[in-house]
Amino acid sequence: MKKYNTAIVDIDDTLVSGFWHDEQMTPNQSVVDFVKNNIENIIIVTGRQDTMREVTVKLLDSLGIKYDALLMNPEHYDKSDEFKDGIASNLQGKIDIAIDDNPDVRAIYESYGISTIDPLSL
Repeated sequence: MKKYNTAIVDIDDTLVSGFWHDEQMTPNQSVVDFVKNNIENIIIVTGRQDTMREVTVKLLDSLGIKYDALLMNPEHYDKSDEFKDGIASNLQGKIDIAIDDNPDVRAIYESYGISTIDPLSL
């Protein structure tokens, strides 16, 4: 399997499945394993609001994900695409791959020249 230096990785419906509002999340183990074994520098980019930081850090710790940055949406989650677009613009040229379940977000990343992976393909 190919190794990547730096990647953007989403959380909900990517690293985990379930309903984050009640914290009942199930790891998507194939994605978790891929991220742990094939990515050197992990930048978590999530549509979760920054007010969810504490529970999000606990979740990532429980998965054993060692990340370099946790970028959380300062706006309401329904503005997630706009948030991720801004991140992609700022990180353009520095990211090898992005893993996100949302095809619209993958298209945003690809518009900045960032290759993407649908987590369902892992």
